[in-house]
Amino acid sequence: MKEIKMIECRMSEALAQIDALEALAPKVRGCLRLLTEEMFSMCKELLSTETLDFEVKSEDTRCVLCVSTKTQVNETAREQFMSVSSDGKNAANKGVKGVLGAVLEAFSYDGNTSLYNASWACGMQSISGGYPLVWSLSQYMESTPEDKIRLDWDGMEKSIIANFADDVSIGVRNNRLEMTVTKSY
Repeated sequence: MKEIKMIECRMSEALAQIDALEALAPKVRGCLRLLTEEMFSMCKELLSTETLDFEVKSEDTRCVLCVSTKTQVNETAREQFMSVSSDGKNAANKGVKGVLGAVLEAFSYDGNTSLYNASWACGMQSISGGYPLVWSLSQYMESTPEDKIRLDWDGMEKSIIANFADDVSIGVRNNRLEMTVTKSY
């Protein structure tokens, strides 16, 4: 098993570590690069951070990518952001990327999911891995009504994570947010 851990790294540093995984075929390495780029981009866009703790675990035909960071937005700031919206909701949360954004956003505010519309809650799981709140893309896809999936499909077709990852889980513990992407090859 190959394991790499980096503290407060930038996307370019994380991508260099993916490139250093010698046993991977170029196609697999390219896929892992895309997933890593998407994870860093989402956190930059949704959490306003360019540095994340990054971890890669590669074993046999499975790779796990993980980014984590301290959450940076409190409930007061969230209320200020949402008060600008005419309906008080985050209009950007459409499609799968929007659902992932809603999960990241909800977990950023001390995990206070009661502040949000429950449309993404289909992916919530019972306590797992020590996290009181965990959301999983595969669980979301399995438990979401088919008509809702059709509405989200446009965003899913455009989502690198939805198309390439086998699973995505997001958890929060002690104001620390963690997004984990699993890919088998």
